[in-house]
Amino acid sequence: MHGIDRDILVGNAQLLSQMTTPTFADTDWDWFFSSLAQSAAAIVAIFAGFIINKVLANQTAHESSVQEMTQLQTEAQRLGDEAGARRFEWYSRRYNEDALEEAGAHLKNTEETDDDQLTVDGLLADFPMSPFVAPEANRTVMDALLQAHLDARQKARERRNRPMSPATAAVLKRTGMPFGVDAFVEKSVRTLPRIPNMELLRMMRTERERIDEVRRKVDHHIRLIGNCLASSGQSANNRRAMRFWLALVVVLFLAGVIYPLSFLPSPAAPQLSARPTDILGALVSVRGVLLSLVSAAFLAVVGVFARINERTVMPATLVDELTRYMNVRAYAEEFGFADPGD
Repeated sequence: MHGIDRDILVGNAQLLSQMTTPTFADTDWDWFFSSLAQSAAAIVAIFAGFIINKVLANQTAHESSVQEMTQLQTEAQRLGDEAGARRFEWYSRRYNEDALEEAGAHLKNTEETDDDQLTVDGLLADFPMSPFVAPEANRTVMDALLQAHLDARQKARERRNRPMSPATAAVLKRTGMPFGVDAFVEKSVRTLPRIPNMELLRMMRTERERIDEVRRKVDHHIRLIGNCLASSGQSANNRRAMRFWLALVVVLFLAGVIYPLSFLPSPAAPQLSARPTDILGALVSVRGVLLSLVSAAFLAVVGVFARINERTVMPATLVDELTRYMNVRAYAEEFGFADPGD
């Protein structure tokens, strides 16, 4: 009796276990694929909304950047015209004439015993020449002045060392020129005062102030261009990121929405097949045509925004032009002499 009851209990337990434990064949595939498609569609909608908003924002920022770059280009051209109106050549010529005159006076007042210590670098340090002229040209002119001074000193020594008759020497001594006329004249010239041209100095100072004002504007404009070009580089990174996210949305839509829907309705477990005939049959069916139309519409929309994203590219000619204006020589060649590193 007890054995029979035990068998009945075991049989009931097995039956209950079969009723409560679902098998692969008992899965509600319609519910499964429908829920999967709905979940994936919700994720796609969230991502797509974010990405589309980002693409449109990038397009707006791109248009603003292009407009800003165009304005910077126009302003750079205006600054180039303003720099071109400055009298660099006149200022440099007058400035160098003044520096050479001061250097020449210094050389005349230098004792012959100090001639060996004179150098071009020393003279340029003591009597700087125009910063708007090539340093090599300034050095050449100063070197010519020094060589002319040394040659003149050499010739004066040769004249002083020429023998004089006793009568001539006596006459020169009585007139206060015991070393000869040339030596007396040279010594007298050393003491001649240098009278500055005040009007010329005022004009030069005014022109230099105008040149410096243009240079300050140019330096500020170069900083603005640098910031703009840096922003354009950041927009390129955003464009590449949008490519990845758009591709991800397409994959998620096709794999998470369209593919599960292709199995509905599914009264039995799905049968996966990679045979071309089965794939073609699924595509030409009513379900396949409808899903293909939905997929094509979605891909078309994504393609529109992908196209918008790809058009957020800065014009190469505009970028190259602004890059050229990052160098001060693009505004005036003379500015480059003042800053050899530019």
